[in-house]
Parts: sequence; structure tokens; C-alpha cells
Amino acid sequence: NSILELGQANSMNFSILIPTKDRVEELKRCIMSFYSTACFKSKIEFLIRIDTEQNEELVHKLLNLQREMFEQGIFIRTLCAKGSAYKDLHEYMNLLANYATGYWLLLATDDCIMKTYNWDITIDNYRTAKYCVINPCGNGLNLFPIVSRPFYETLKHISLQTHYDSWISTCA
Repeated sequence: NSILELGQANSMNFSILIPTKDRVEELKRCIMSFYSTACFKSKIEFLIRIDTEQNEELVHKLLNLQREMFEQGIFIRTLCAKGSAYKDLHEYMNLLANYATGYWLLLATDDCIMKTYNWDITIDNYRTAKYCVINPCGNGLNLFPIVSRPFYETLKHISLQTHYDSWISTCA
């Protein structure tokens, strides 16, 4: 595993964990949707997991995207590691969570789009609930769970199975 970091994480409130395979444009759209709708942009970090079994050209495109985002003030950590995409999704999230510095861990995918303005303020209002899992969909399916750091640290992982969203819902 290797990690490329541009800039420095200082007291982040939000760590957005995004595994990706070969969808650079979708990833960029995802990152920009979270960044552009947040109120406190400097309190957000993105952690991206790239599968190094993909071709070298793709890895360079993703690293160039990281540099481009950094120039816009967006803090991204890119982790390159071998894996087998969907089958190891929970391991990707566990690995990213290990590097995260935020109080809130937002589990996303590269095709996830944030449409809610000031989402960061809304989520941070739950900070008083120490062991917290937020269901942003508001229904029985917790497709993109938001996990507090104390919840993650108690379990010492995000998930032990591929369907990490179901796992988190069950544990919560």
C-alpha cells in the first residue's frame, strides 16, 4: 500500500471515503458535489482508494485529478493498493477509515452526488450523540452511512463483510 498526500490534514470534521476503480470523471463529479455544497470546506478531507491492478495510465489520471483538486484547495489522500474491486469493498473502506482524521466518516462511492447544501452543518449537529450512525437516505436502507469516530473506534473497523452499509446498519 502507498499513500499520496498533498497538503496537511488539520482538525478535519469530515472524512469522505471513496473507493474507485476506473471512473475518473464520476469521481471528480462526486468530489465537487460534496465540496461545492459544504459550508466549511476547509474541514473536509477526501480519502480515495485506487486499485493498482488497473492500468498505469488510469492511476496517473487519478493522481492528476488529485493535484488539480489540491490546486482548488481540496484536500485529498490517495491510497493505491491491490484488491479485487467489489469483493473487497469492505476492506477498502476499513483501510481508508484507518487513515481518516475526521470526526465523521462519510462512506461514499465514486458515483455518489451530494445535493444538500450545508450538509456538513446538518451532520455536525449530531455530534452530541457520541456513538452515532446517520442514515442520510432516511429510510430502511442506509446506502451511504455516516459514522462517528467513536462508533468506528469502538468496532475497530467499518465492516467485516462486502455489504458494509448493511453491516453498519445491523451493528447500529
